[in-house]
Amino acid sequence: AGKTLPTEAQWEKAARGGCELGVDPGACDAGDLRPYPWGAEAPTCARANHQLTKQGMPVLCVSDTLLAEALPAGDGPYGHHHLAGNVWEYVADAWHPKTYQTRSREDPSGPISGDVHVLRGGSWNTFSTNMRAANRFSDLVQGSAAGFRCARPTIPSRPDEVPPLTLVTLTGEVRHPDGRVKGRYLYVTVFDAADADASGGLVPGRSPIAEVRLTPSGAAAQAFTLQVPRDAIYLVFSSLDNGTGADKDDYVSASGSGGI
Repeated sequence: AGKTLPTEAQWEKAARGGCELGVDPGACDAGDLRPYPWGAEAPTCARANHQLTKQGMPVLCVSDTLLAEALPAGDGPYGHHHLAGNVWEYVADAWHPKTYQTRSREDPSGPISGDVHVLRGGSWNTFSTNMRAANRFSDLVQGSAAGFRCARPTIPSRPDEVPPLTLVTLTGEVRHPDGRVKGRYLYVTVFDAADADASGGLVPGRSPIAEVRLTPSGAAAQAFTLQVPRDAIYLVFSSLDNGTGADKDDYVSASGSGGI
């Protein structure tokens, strides 16, 4: 009774800790900027149930979810389990790309309304590059296993003053150089162009804005539609998954959902 989903800010505070954890407890310093719930060390299978991308092809730590008490080495600064990996976690906030562009935010609760919601933390088949505590996904992205955790806030939160999120429909067509769009799944994934380098390549670990997963038609071309926020410039990628994601005993990574 009296519990709810945590706000996105509450979730990230649990994952990153507060200014009291750094060198100077009275100020925010470099010691407060932990990239992962457990600290600054790179993700391992002992810290997070995810898809390890240390070298070569991605390798799953475990081909499924784990119990809540598993992997204590990955606990957050206040003792929370699985703030990275295992399942994506819904938070209470509606998703908006501009909320984190506002520097002055005190106990924020996200936009006052919205149909797209924030997902945090990554899943059992999310790559190491997306284990960062600051990583943001939304349910515009196909994603993978999702769940939630309960919170019991004691401080009222304040809505972010951002303009309403307006979505537009992006349409296009995928053509395969070999003449047929064949495979297990066809992904069309959209990234913010601001996350690309000068050559058009994506900075590792950047989250997609939207994604759609389609069943390949086998035809020479396949149409797609998906929704994206209005008034932005995007990079659009398509990829065929010829992996074995449906077979957890012999899993080969999909090429979509961040693995472009």
